[in-house]
Amino acid sequence: MAGAALLIAYFGVGFLQRRSCFSDKHLYSTVYPCGRGINASSPVLLSGVGVGYVRSVEVLPKQDYSVLVTFDVRKDITLTQSSKARLVDLSPLFDTKGIELVLDATGEPLEHGGRVPGEAIRSLQETFSSEATPIVQNAHEISEHVRRLTATLSESRVCIQNTLENMRACTAQLHQMLSENRAGIAVIHQNLVETSAALADKKQGVGVVLAKLNQIASAIDLQDIAHLQASVQTLHTLLAQLESGQGTLGHLMQDDTLHKHLCNTVAGVGHLLNDVRIHPWRYVHFSVFGTRHRPPKSVSTE
Repeated sequence: MAGAALLIAYFGVGFLQRRSCFSDKHLYSTVYPCGRGINASSPVLLSGVGVGYVRSVEVLPKQDYSVLVTFDVRKDITLTQSSKARLVDLSPLFDTKGIELVLDATGEPLEHGGRVPGEAIRSLQETFSSEATPIVQNAHEISEHVRRLTATLSESRVCIQNTLENMRACTAQLHQMLSENRAGIAVIHQNLVETSAALADKKQGVGVVLAKLNQIASAIDLQDIAHLQASVQTLHTLLAQLESGQGTLGHLMQDDTLHKHLCNTVAGVGHLLNDVRIHPWRYVHFSVFGTRHRPPKSVSTE
């Protein structure tokens, strides 16, 4: 009997707590996408003053695992449909959160057990984490660029050293060449000095040469230039006549008849000489005894 009485008393107290008939507080609920840091007995604040406590925190699997938070508020505080239950940080160091009520009298008053729109504000840790993520990413990229630059400089160091060695070798060779040809360079320098002095000489320098050239140019008669131009024009006309086949030379250049006649004459002379060589008695009659030499009967002439 005593155990049954204890059970009845326990469930009765729980029923009275859930039912606010004998309580001086109203019961409300709200939903948050994440309930981290909120738990039963977390405070409910209004303008920074506690006006209630969280009764329970439940996960809603059918609503994308949202968190249903039930809390009570003093009866003298009226919540409307436009009011909000804002999830705020109470201790960022320990990640403890509470509910901050934001009242709005423009909406309809909520009844006991009504649903207050929830509003989750990111915690300082979440804000710092979200703001620090791009910074960390940029720092990582900068570190990667520095690493690549260091690797490139390390690879280029060998090339730079080789370039410096080549420059040292070239400088040494140039110094040696100048040392070996110092006498020749001195002679060249002396010659340049003498040449410059000769050119700058007022009696035999460039000025005198230019003056003589000016005198020669002035001595050329314009009439001589006109005769030269006339001669060039006559020569041009003569060449044009030769190209057009006018005159004897033009015919010789343009007509190949004379060339053909000359070729035929040369061929005929060649045949004649060949016949004289083969049959000389046809052309020369000479006998020691005064008798005529008779040619052979069968001699083929081609």
